[in-house]
Amino acid sequence: MLTRTEEEKESVRDRRVSRLERRWFRRTLISVFLVFNLSAILVCLLPTASGINHGLIGFFRPYLMMTGLNQSWQMFSPNPDGTDAYMSANVIMKNGKVVYFEYPRMEKLGYVTKYREERYRKFIENARSNMYDWQPMCIWLAKRYKAQQPQIIVLSKYSRPVPPPGVEFGAFARKIVYTYNVSTGGGK
Repeated sequence: MLTRTEEEKESVRDRRVSRLERRWFRRTLISVFLVFNLSAILVCLLPTASGINHGLIGFFRPYLMMTGLNQSWQMFSPNPDGTDAYMSANVIMKNGKVVYFEYPRMEKLGYVTKYREERYRKFIENARSNMYDWQPMCIWLAKRYKAQQPQIIVLSKYSRPVPPPGVEFGAFARKIVYTYNVSTGGGK
């Protein structure tokens, strides 16, 4: 029969306590993350009209934007978005060639692609009314076509009102919302 010395028993006890402390620390860390994540989602889902989330949304917004968990109530009453819109760009190259780029449109995509590209629809939905997103959209296009030496990027918004049920959609109206000069890095 093997007996352990007091020193060996103490060493075994220390290893067990150390394992328990590490397990407790991991569990606590996971619990804190889950509470934070669920709180952020809950605050984001509260309607802005309620005013409850007013002070808290600023604290959680960077995390929600970074993870793509941000949501809004704009599709619901009382003021749902009554506009069908999409964005495109004409990229004018150094040699004079013009490349037309259309940001992903859900109605033109298959089911699997729609699921993967949904984030672009959300981004475009927010960007079409937020001029602070237009320059980064143009910079992204300039990087995408860098090998072809883009000079000017003209960002356009196409929109049309959503008609009542049973009425045909009208034609899209085009509006140039931003012109970006790649060489100077500025736009208007």
